[in-house]
Amino acid sequence: MNRRSYTEKRVENRRRAPPTQSGDRYSGVRSNIDYDVKRHLEKSAKNAENRDLFDTVEAKHEFIEGVLAEFSAKEAVHLTTGTYQSTWVQRLLKQAGPVQVHQWAVKLWTDIGAILRNQSGSPILEHIIDVFTGLLGKNAYKPAPLSLLESLVELIMDRPSYFMSHQNSSYVVKRLIPIMAEHFPEQLKQFQQGLLSGRGEDDDVERSVLTFCMSPSASKVIAACVTHSDVMLRDIFEHIDELVLHDSGSIVVEALCTAGYSSEVSKRIDIAGIASHHAGCFVVKAILKSAKSRKVIKSTIMAVLTNFERIYSSGGARFDLCKVVCEAAGKFRIKSAQKEIADFFRSRFSARDNMASAILATGRKKGRMLASDKGSYIVQALLSFQYKNFEELFQSFANMESEHLLRMAVHFNASFAVEKFFKCQIESSVPNSVVRSVIDKLQPKMVGLIVDSKGSRIFEAVWERMNIAQRDQTMKQLTENDSMILDSRVGVIVARKIGYGDYRNNPNEWRNKQNKGKRIAEALERMEDEVEVEISQRKRKAQQGKYSKVQRVYSNKSEE
Repeated sequence: MNRRSYTEKRVENRRRAPPTQSGDRYSGVRSNIDYDVKRHLEKSAKNAENRDLFDTVEAKHEFIEGVLAEFSAKEAVHLTTGTYQSTWVQRLLKQAGPVQVHQWAVKLWTDIGAILRNQSGSPILEHIIDVFTGLLGKNAYKPAPLSLLESLVELIMDRPSYFMSHQNSSYVVKRLIPIMAEHFPEQLKQFQQGLLSGRGEDDDVERSVLTFCMSPSASKVIAACVTHSDVMLRDIFEHIDELVLHDSGSIVVEALCTAGYSSEVSKRIDIAGIASHHAGCFVVKAILKSAKSRKVIKSTIMAVLTNFERIYSSGGARFDLCKVVCEAAGKFRIKSAQKEIADFFRSRFSARDNMASAILATGRKKGRMLASDKGSYIVQALLSFQYKNFEELFQSFANMESEHLLRMAVHFNASFAVEKFFKCQIESSVPNSVVRSVIDKLQPKMVGLIVDSKGSRIFEAVWERMNIAQRDQTMKQLTENDSMILDSRVGVIVARKIGYGDYRNNPNEWRNKQNKGKRIAEALERMEDEVEVEISQRKRKAQQGKYSKVQRVYSNKSEE
């Protein structure tokens, strides 16, 4: 159906049928043309998403502008709040430019309150706010969207607790908080003070900050508020012990940690007690991810380790906390924590087990897979430890048989652990002999790695640590299986990276390039080592100077 026939039919139906009412609000579109509207919107959205129909972006935006201009303000509200039609409106707006989005928003603002509370309309309103947020940095478009956003803020300010507690409107209010913090700071302050006063708009029930923080909808808005303002911090910290053990309240405490209050939060809660709780573990993870002080990280990790066995045996988010703890212990090089975690895994598995394979099998169904995603995450985190603190894990890769190592290298979950093993050599101080033994076992299997989507990542990691002779030998293997590589899309991409075409054309010239590149890399490594030595010497001198200064102060006091 073309646009002209569709418009003519709309005019006919308007003359034939009187306006209809939907509840206490005008529906806009007549019921007997709803099907035509749906079909027209669906076809227009699909055409807008089809890149072959438009030569330029401007042409697509012009087409969308024509489609959206056909509807009046009442019809726009009806389509945006409709269960079926809103899907196509949203897809159409995602392809539209900022000008077209603004024109559609002007129509919606005639009944913005209904859209704000509507399940289908609120996601479209979120998209409009996101577009407006991007436009606020551009002076050309700034006044128009800012005036619409200001009217929306005024609407929410009239009934703040209602809109933030409503399931649909709370998502829109959450998106508005950063805009209010930047462009309407006074309104944001009044908004939070109104919540702190605790009186509802519709009744005389007293609502405390604790009530809002424990509401599934309002907690998201409170979390956005504490990220951009400190008006509510004192009241939230007063109830922090109750919030960390509540599903919605923990979201607010997580936002506190993200906003830079990790140290204060860690001092006020019992980390060892909440780490095994299904809501409290999220707070502990937020502290470990956002804290910048090594002292806070260490105290948090040591508190979690008092109950580490129970947390590791649990599922879901609590198991994910184990991964975060291991990553933090490795990143900040907390020696005592690394040793304690290593001792835990030594006691959990027997000496006959291959440590890496045993941990990778954690959480998998018996006989169903080689490694689970949980086990892969844990092994990757443990590989950030220092080699001397968990030697069994690093050595277990070298002790594997070549066939089993190949299976791991092409496995969806285990391949990430193998890739991490090669990449962590420098930071974890892994001896070259251990890495070389793994490379020697994978050397005959390089053709199988390069043609596999997962194994190709292992191929590149191994290639970076090969010497010239091993690379030359690998190239000979690839030339013997030239057809297999050319038939593989992944194999062609990786072969191009390593200069496979140059080797086929002129092997001697390829070797000369490899030798030259190796010499340059070695020179850069020597320069980096010299810089690191100089930095360490300067730090040592600075520490010695501080120590001698402290000694002089104490000696002067003793003399007095």
